[in-house]
Amino acid sequence: MGVVQRESIQSTIVSYGGAALGFVNQLLLFTQFLTKDEIGLANVIILIAITYAQFSGLGAGNVILRFFPFFRQSESGHNGLLFGMVALVTAGFGLFTALFFLFHGQIVAYFGAKAPLLTSYINYVIPLAYCWILLNVFDSYLRSLFKTVVSTFVREVLKRLAITIVVGLYALSWVSFEEFVLLYIALHCAQPLLLIGYTWYLGELKITPQFGRVWQRMYKRVLMYGGVSFLAFSAAQIIGYIDSIMLAGMVGEGEAGVYTISLYVTSLIVIPWRALSKVTSAQVAEYWKRKNLVELGILYKKTSVINLVVASFCFLGIWINRENIIAIIGEEFREGVWVLLFTGLGRVISMWVGLNSFILNLSRKYLYDFWINIFMIVFGVASNFFLIKTYGIKGATMATLLTLSIVNVVRLLLVWKFFRLQPFSWAMIKCFVIAGIAYGVSELVPTLSHYLLDIPVRSGLFSVIFVGLLLGLKVSPDINAFVEKTFNRIVGKS
Repeated sequence: MGVVQRESIQSTIVSYGGAALGFVNQLLLFTQFLTKDEIGLANVIILIAITYAQFSGLGAGNVILRFFPFFRQSESGHNGLLFGMVALVTAGFGLFTALFFLFHGQIVAYFGAKAPLLTSYINYVIPLAYCWILLNVFDSYLRSLFKTVVSTFVREVLKRLAITIVVGLYALSWVSFEEFVLLYIALHCAQPLLLIGYTWYLGELKITPQFGRVWQRMYKRVLMYGGVSFLAFSAAQIIGYIDSIMLAGMVGEGEAGVYTISLYVTSLIVIPWRALSKVTSAQVAEYWKRKNLVELGILYKKTSVINLVVASFCFLGIWINRENIIAIIGEEFREGVWVLLFTGLGRVISMWVGLNSFILNLSRKYLYDFWINIFMIVFGVASNFFLIKTYGIKGATMATLLTLSIVNVVRLLLVWKFFRLQPFSWAMIKCFVIAGIAYGVSELVPTLSHYLLDIPVRSGLFSVIFVGLLLGLKVSPDINAFVEKTFNRIVGKS
């Protein structure tokens, strides 16, 4: 895969470094030094800001990924694309901020009874949202330049390291809770500033207004695409967040704290996909520009096999250690086991066929993805409302699994109907068999006296069986080649 492989592997390594810090923050420091309500505030206020940003960003990140190949021309400042997108998101942010203040009373009333802490800090979502919009714009811009590692480092590692420090200050009583919240918000707001600085360092901070021939030729397509794709990709993220937000308002911020802690554990499953998608999304755009369906189909199958292997390994690795996770974070978080199961399965499905979203949205059939995303949001909110009322935390995660399953099946069918592309292969059957064998054997291991003993024994056995069969049966030539190349580097072979 060349650039795709190198950048995605480096980004994955960085992402897992950040995940280790996130594990320390969420599962150890947060659960040790913050109450469930405080955890709910810290996590849900970020999720509200991200949702706010997804709508007010008006699809600018998607526009950059879709059209950058047409605007790419360094000496002309890429024909003013970056300036146009920054101007667009600023206008969108102004519009949605006006709506936020217009409905401020209703927003406060929704959270007021069940989430008083969140209500007290609700106005902080405004600066958080704008910073998140800029973060998305510059992240997409750097992805289009195939510069993903620094962006991943800032978002996955540096931010979490700063969170560790801020939680430490609060744990030592060096700052009050209010000061903790302010510092917590400030460090999130610093992320886009760092990416802007990195873009300038690369000599790519090209924000001079330009409306030349490329804009004249492309502006209708850009506006049309941006107008209908502001929900594209965002819908999946919104569905991933709306359950936590609705749970806070309907049940309480304490329950939202339990939910988001468990949700973080399952987020480990999608780290490789997030790293890979930063490069493959730009690659898909290039293939569509060249109308190269053959290479696109190859990329689709390869990434689907790799994603299924990684997602299965990570999900089952988490699930076999569910009791150990509860032992680490505390019995009061036990209801989060349902989140591990249902959300984990939803993430496996989304990763397995994940490229279909990019293929559809970056094609001329992107209007179909627009309507899919409309359905996703409407169905997701409705299913969360009814299932949360009935089942609480379990209902929220059931609604997410149901929504993601339906949407991914529809996308899969549409990609096949329009482009005759599908991700399935016999390698996937091998993966399911391997996963079943490794899981079954690890479940036969008796529970050891302490999680510090049980985790390495249970996980080690599972990993040896899974990886050994994976490499022996050559499920993915790309994975085998990567392992062989890494081994040769370690032992000093050329």
